[in-house]
Amino acid sequence: MKAFTICLFFLFTASLSFGQTEDLTTPGTVWELTFVKLNPHSGDKYVEGLKKTWKSSMEEYVKAGLVKSYKILWGEAANEDDFDMLLMVEYENFGAFDPNPERDKKYEEITKKIKDALGEDEYSKIVMGYDELREIRGNKVMRQVTIN
Repeated sequence: MKAFTICLFFLFTASLSFGQTEDLTTPGTVWELTFVKLNPHSGDKYVEGLKKTWKSSMEEYVKAGLVKSYKILWGEAANEDDFDMLLMVEYENFGAFDPNPERDKKYEEITKKIKDALGEDEYSKIVMGYDELREIRGNKVMRQVTIN
């Protein structure tokens, strides 16, 4: 009888401990990251181009509610295989990556607005010139979390 009581006790306490799991983190926004390796002495020219194309687009995307925010981090590469610039775009959630024709149309309208403001030739020249200034080392999407 004593063994039976001990078994019941362990079963009861084990079931309580499984039911009391708490989330270690709270999910936050989602970040799209682009890892950029700049060619030697090309940083300023690349940033000039980003200002005219990427930054202009990001500001319009934020105004339209398509993205939450954006950032650029720039520093020395730790080694020859490392990136030295990180382009970051913040979205409210992963739903921002789901197919959505209405949202896609907004992106297209903003891109056209930026191209028209610069002129199609100037825009194409800047964007095509990026290949001479940098190498994209990778892209990643990550969720920001808060530790509870």
